[in-house]
Amino acid sequence: MISPHTVGMASAASAFTIFGLYPLYFKQLNHIPPLQVALHRVVWSFVVLVPLFLWQSNWKHFTTTAFTRNTLGHHALSAAFLAGTWVLYLFGVSGGYLVEISLGFFVNPVLSVVLAVVVLKEPLRRAQWVAVGVAMSGVLVVAIAIGSFPSLGLGIGTCLALYGLMKKTSPIGSVDGIVLEIGVLVVPSVVGLVAFELQGTGAFLHTPEYAADDWLLIGSGVATVVPLLLFASAAQKISFTLLGLLQYIGPMLTFALGVFVYHEAFSTAKLAGFAFVWIALAVFAVESLVTSRNERRKASIVTLATSEEIHSTTTAEVFVVDWSQGPTTPVDASFKVILIDKEDDRNIGSYVTRYSPLPTYYVVQTLPKL
Repeated sequence: MISPHTVGMASAASAFTIFGLYPLYFKQLNHIPPLQVALHRVVWSFVVLVPLFLWQSNWKHFTTTAFTRNTLGHHALSAAFLAGTWVLYLFGVSGGYLVEISLGFFVNPVLSVVLAVVVLKEPLRRAQWVAVGVAMSGVLVVAIAIGSFPSLGLGIGTCLALYGLMKKTSPIGSVDGIVLEIGVLVVPSVVGLVAFELQGTGAFLHTPEYAADDWLLIGSGVATVVPLLLFASAAQKISFTLLGLLQYIGPMLTFALGVFVYHEAFSTAKLAGFAFVWIALAVFAVESLVTSRNERRKASIVTLATSEEIHSTTTAEVFVVDWSQGPTTPVDASFKVILIDKEDDRNIGSYVTRYSPLPTYYVVQTLPKL
């Protein structure tokens, strides 16, 4: 039987692989204005996503939680950042800037950390400061190498970071948020497509020889929704640390397509700039892994009343408790460990084991051996 963790890994890897290979798909639509492609992408994503959502979700709960002034306003702004990312991305693909697009995705985690500091007032750890400094140095080197500021790449990275910030502070779930954001965008997208039609520049359903274009435009909805659903599934099955590491599959594939398939210019100087960014990401990834491991280790230790207090009241051996596993057979039936919920001082049990991932439970008293 395949474990949920394995399914999560496969889902995440599949989602990020699809993201990374998007240029192969959207390059086939290069002769259509990128903005028009983006509008079709929104409309067909809505057509694909909403029936799936209605089938799998509680519509009544969604309308109750999502259709409030604060939630709608929050996700309208979030939708604007999502739209900005899509439009810039499609302009980059159409214009042959895959390497710069990959730069935007590479620096996105660093920009997200900076936003967390500026907006959420989260403190940066020392290694994160180092990663930010090295990454920004890499961007500067790339700017010097290409003779201009990589505005497209950083625009994508910034929109993604702002979108991530909005998702982090969203009052509803991630899938519900996606549905709401696409819903916010679909009306102006339809209006935009009608405007293209009225101007005589619409690309959809006009010439039989371009029927393949019509199917590609329709398929952009499927190509958008499938990896989003895979990502949402993966997020429920694997840690965010692992998910964060797997996300680099996407920009690595896009980078490889730009350099080796579409032969975009990539000088030694530009390589040096990317090397700085990759080093920053390595520092960032290692620091995240170490921090995550330390947090799990801390969570495996029950917060005790002081050792002196415990040993002064009993001769019983103290064990650590894992409440998440439910009631377990005591290691030694001749003594108990009493657990109290910190929030309401409620006695929640007296079961004994050796680990605890939940530090909200702690030993306050042990009874003498019977």
